[in-house]
Amino acid sequence: MLEASVFDRQPALPKRAYQLARSGSCKGVLQISRRLMSEGYSSISIDDYLGLPSISADLAYICDIADRR
Repeated sequence: MLEASVFDRQPALPKRAYQLARSGSCKGVLQISRRLMSEGYSSISIDDYLGLPSISADLAYICDIADRR
């Protein structure tokens, strides 16, 4: 049996972005982007996803709330 690759074990990019926002470990969308890249997500996919205005605003809002806790 073949061992699962790191990509098979990674959560989907949107799910991971929201996990990072809620965690309080990232203070904003730029830090989320950097963290996703360091975790091996595709920079093109990250840019496409986080470049959506509604997504970036939502994640920024969640980061702000998490930072207040």
